[in-house]
Amino acid sequence: MISQLVSLDERAGTNVGSCETIDEVLEASGLNFEVETTPAHDPEGCALPNYNLIRRTDTNDVLGVVGKRYNVINNREMFEPFDEVVREHGAQFESAGVVKNGKICWISAKLPEDLVVKTKGGKDLYEQRVVMLTYHDGLRRNSYFTYNNRVICNNMLASLQAKGRKTLGVRHTPSWQAQLDAAQSAFAASVHDMFSFKQTAERLSSIEMSDNQAQMFATRFVSKWMDDDEKKKQDKKRSDRSKTIETTKVDNLLNFYVEGMGNEGKTRYDMLNAVTEYLDHRTTRDPNKNASNRLISNFTGQAANMKRLAVKELLREEGYLKLAA
Repeated sequence: MISQLVSLDERAGTNVGSCETIDEVLEASGLNFEVETTPAHDPEGCALPNYNLIRRTDTNDVLGVVGKRYNVINNREMFEPFDEVVREHGAQFESAGVVKNGKICWISAKLPEDLVVKTKGGKDLYEQRVVMLTYHDGLRRNSYFTYNNRVICNNMLASLQAKGRKTLGVRHTPSWQAQLDAAQSAFAASVHDMFSFKQTAERLSSIEMSDNQAQMFATRFVSKWMDDDEKKKQDKKRSDRSKTIETTKVDNLLNFYVEGMGNEGKTRYDMLNAVTEYLDHRTTRDPNKNASNRLISNFTGQAANMKRLAVKELLREEGYLKLAA
């Protein structure tokens, strides 16, 4: 079945599926620029001895402010090891993009074999992808990692367990080259470990979920895992409008649980897919609005953390989920 939902990477980036070389990918996606550090100055023109600016060499646009130990790592320097892993595993470049004028750049590639998750209803297919992220804002380290894309709904799911999370970073320090060599080696090995996601998904598919459990989970998820006593305290301080908004979010999540693409509203796996569809596709009026920021959030930011927390919660065998049964 072809998904009716457009994936975030397709909305946010450029299709580079027809590109065969590093130069072609960088050119097609707008990643063929370099950055440099230059001395920072105060409004009076005096040099600030402990700070540098990160700026693009083609436009001179400033992307961040950093200390003197910060080392530039350009897109090509991160891309060349990534390209080796892509070719070694027979992957195909898929999409790439530039966020915030170059503060963040990314490239994804699809591995040749799909991951098959056995469910009570049959099977679910996931496309396996590898991603490279470069940051030129001075705030974060570059990284390689893997994630899975559910075919039926284009939901993004990174490796879900702590053992399976393969985010491999390269800091912008004088030793960055040694870190890059180590990251490339570990990244290549991590591609073989994506089966941990399959094990988790099939475990969740085997656990039924009652309506009461689903309601309690959705409420806790929307309220950011607040326990009952803390939630009661917060509710006393909140306005009626805030409570109504929260109720609407809970209802939306439960709707995805029952009626989301490929869901039946019966198992904890259905709830996991509801969470991912809620986070990836909840924008209604303009699905392309803030697509780039939402994509990065799903790669390594808040949305990725929320999905991991949801999995941790759904795997619990004790506590409120057991009591609610």
